[in-house]
This record gives sequence, structure tokens and C-alpha cells, in this order.
Amino acid sequence: MQATLSELQDKHARLEMLRQARGLDAILLTRSDNIAWATGGARPFIAVNQDTAVCAILSGSEGFRLLANNIEEGRLLSEELPAGSWRPLMQPWYRESLPEALRQAGASRIGADSGVEG
Repeated sequence: MQATLSELQDKHARLEMLRQARGLDAILLTRSDNIAWATGGARPFIAVNQDTAVCAILSGSEGFRLLANNIEEGRLLSEELPAGSWRPLMQPWYRESLPEALRQAGASRIGADSGVEG
């Protein structure tokens, strides 16, 4: 079942309250279970025995951003993520770097659900 736009907005609002309370630029979700919660059930993984997803969701003041490589981006947008105003930040699969994606997104003070450099 795909999430509704109001569900996505509610999840973003909840993350936004946490972001503001902690004085962060953004909240980064990299765990499959947290991304599934934020997106209303997306399956952002390939191997079910891994905690981290093949993408990340960056929640900031302007909404959700999808951080993914060029191979997974199209599949996630068309098959997994609910319709919404996703602002993808894509990198080539051979040069994928989470720290670089975060730099490109302009987020320096980040709260994350897993160990992230910085």
C-alpha cells in the first residue's frame, strides 16, 4: 500500500519538529526500517539481512530528499517511493559518497540513525 501525501507530510512534520528541537540542518535516515516508516512502507533494500538501505532520505526544512546512485534512483522513484515532491540527489554508482552527497545538499549539522562521518 502506497502512502498518501498527507502521511508523507505528517512524517516530515514529525521529523521537522525533532530537527528544529535539536538545532540541526537535516535528519538523515539510512536504515531500511526508518526509511520504510518515513515513506509509508517503501522497501529501500536489496538484501533483507542488512540494516542499511541502498539509498538515504534527508529530511530538512524543504522536505524530503532522496540520496541514491544512478542505478537505484529510477527504480526507487518508480517502484518503491510514494508519489511526492522528491528532490533526488543522484550520484554515479562508481563514485557514490554519502559525505559528498550531504555536502552537495548543503547540510552540515546532521542527526542520523546510523554512524555517519561528521
